[in-house]
Amino acid sequence: AGASTVPELRRRGLQGALLAARLQFAAAQGCDLAMMVAAAGSESQRNAQRKGFQIAYTRTKWQLISAGGRA
Repeated sequence: AGASTVPELRRRGLQGALLAARLQFAAAQGCDLAMMVAAAGSESQRNAQRKGFQIAYTRTKWQLISAGGRA
């Protein structure tokens, strides 16, 4: 949600630019540690890795699907 991009504006580098601006602001405030959360294998994960983030751990979220096929 914090770096979400509406579908019609995706793939223009907006999330990466926002992330870079946030990291720059944080560094200017004296922060030397940053973290973020992204779905495994998502474009958000790839954007984070391009900015130097590394995967610390992955988490599986299970969801029970009813017999009708809906959660």
